[in-house]
Amino acid sequence: MKTHFLVLLFAVLLALPAACTAGKAANRTQFHPPQTEAEKALDHILMLDNTDGNNLGLFMFRMPGRHMLKDDDFSPLFTQPLLDAWFKAYMSIPQEEGGERYVDIDFITCGQDTPDNYLYATVKDDGREAYINTAWPQFVDNTKVSTLPPYRMIKEAGVWKLDGVKCPEGFVFNTDFHHTR
Repeated sequence: MKTHFLVLLFAVLLALPAACTAGKAANRTQFHPPQTEAEKALDHILMLDNTDGNNLGLFMFRMPGRHMLKDDDFSPLFTQPLLDAWFKAYMSIPQEEGGERYVDIDFITCGQDTPDNYLYATVKDDGREAYINTAWPQFVDNTKVSTLPPYRMIKEAGVWKLDGVKCPEGFVFNTDFHHTR
């Protein structure tokens, strides 16, 4: 009888770590190609930022030399508070000789380089707002969501719009953006 009990106890102890790990994995958000409406809207914005040359940046900073016909294409992608935050951040950059302002990071991706595609992990989505993390496919670690920047998307009039960006360097665009982890 004692032997059966020890064998049973040993089997339970062996199975316990696997059961705990499976439970944690089920609760863990994994990076994946865009799946939700909010992730697809964010992916559209990031791909547009990657492929549209300088037009999107000129729009974000309200530059007079921008291709103004594109404003109708870009406006529905962003909330006004985010556009105002980007403009305020841009205007706070000191002017160099000739009146130019040198922007050394992309205000959407928080960097200078961008991949051909992103992976996404939605941390929160209640149908009206979504907090989404991104990762480059070649650097993703699917064991946890820890890659920044986090994005806040909100749904206005049935359309998902980018409302906030929080960069790892401490830049936060849109002071109404409060990311919760």
